[in-house]
Amino acid sequence: MNKSGLKLVIALLLCLNLIGTSIPVGAAPVNQMPDVSRPMLDPEFWTAKLSDPDGIVMPLEDIGAFNRAVIKALPGTVCDLKTCSSFMSGDQLKKQINVPFPEYPMYIGPNQVAQSYLEQMKVNMNLDAIRDGNEVRYAFTVKRSSLRVYPTSDVVSDEPNDQEFDLFQNTAVHPFEPLLIYHQSADRNWYFARMYNCFGWLPATDVAISPDRTTWVAYQSPGRFVLAAGNRLRLCENPNAPEISNLELPMGTIIPLADDPIPTMIDRQDPTGNYVVKLAVRTAGGQLAFKLGLLPYSLDVQEGYLPYTRANVIKQAFKLQGDRYGWGGMLDSHDCSSLILDVYRCFGFRLPRNSEQQAASAGQTVSFEVGEADKRADLFKDLLPGASLHFPGHVMLYLGEEGGRYYVISALGNWAVKNGSGIMEALRVHGVVVNNLDLTRKNGKTWMESLTVAKQYQ
Repeated sequence: MNKSGLKLVIALLLCLNLIGTSIPVGAAPVNQMPDVSRPMLDPEFWTAKLSDPDGIVMPLEDIGAFNRAVIKALPGTVCDLKTCSSFMSGDQLKKQINVPFPEYPMYIGPNQVAQSYLEQMKVNMNLDAIRDGNEVRYAFTVKRSSLRVYPTSDVVSDEPNDQEFDLFQNTAVHPFEPLLIYHQSADRNWYFARMYNCFGWLPATDVAISPDRTTWVAYQSPGRFVLAAGNRLRLCENPNAPEISNLELPMGTIIPLADDPIPTMIDRQDPTGNYVVKLAVRTAGGQLAFKLGLLPYSLDVQEGYLPYTRANVIKQAFKLQGDRYGWGGMLDSHDCSSLILDVYRCFGFRLPRNSEQQAASAGQTVSFEVGEADKRADLFKDLLPGASLHFPGHVMLYLGEEGGRYYVISALGNWAVKNGSGIMEALRVHGVVVNNLDLTRKNGKTWMESLTVAKQYQ
């Protein structure tokens, strides 16, 4: 070998050495939970196991009847806003608003919440302005928002510097969500409202007040609409309409289509290649108005609801895989029960907000209140993928069985293992992941041992 050839070999060896140093051999490009193989991260792995993946579980009219059964099962928790009274008594309203403050120490960032902060919060709740009879106003959200326990956007936690668990967060709210408005804060910056499955305070700037009930009913009952089937879709940036520019459309958002005739230009753009949609917007005075917008056909959207099939349920859930855990919908994300809620919204379901309410809702219930693990496993023989599995504090979507293990996908906070001292130690996940029911909880029980019920939405 001549000198030039030797130099080339040495250079190649040096490059290979550098490459080996910067990228460890065998490093996994995608992390997995224990006993989860790479193929299990794809929905097709699970849908291929189904005997009839594309069979319709329930037609849309039956889903409407199911929603009415949910209201019947949980009166006062879930409702059809269109049938609610136009008045609320002062006593009822004060009971909903005047939620006692937690008595343990609370923190905003590193600082403990002072009593004066809570006293000022109570003043801003404006309880003295509540009358004996309080007339409802009708409204819509105009962007993704949050229903809060109290009228503040401060993140209030039970330990210092916790930005991920907000004691004052009720739930995230989709754009164009119908609301009943009952009250306003003393500083006029917050409305106390009800959506179909939750009460709370919203920023007034996220809300548009309808001029009348007829307009409100008509917009939430469109003849034609598109569904945001993807995760966190956005309208395009629009310099001519800042109120809708980059507007986020979370999974399950219903967007009414515009009525004919369609203009030849919308905000200086030809609508070709887009759905032309009718968007609820807020005027400078806080009133409801409507604005035509363009929703690109290329986005993951669906005309009408998705067909309710088991394959579609699994595919929708996997679109959220890897997202950060978001308590009450914080961090522009999902907690365990809102994942179930938004996946099933895509088929027309109106489920309760919280996991314990979902477990007590309508549908076919499988009880796991039996002793031995093998008896629990027997119950899975009649349990179909897409069902929700529940134990106290958590809900998961069932995917199927593989190798004698049962797998789920969920927005998971943590699980636990024994440390070197034999003590169960929590391992933080804080994300949407696939795992099996052999995981242990901090109390030492496996997920399989902890199951209480399964819910099949049929």
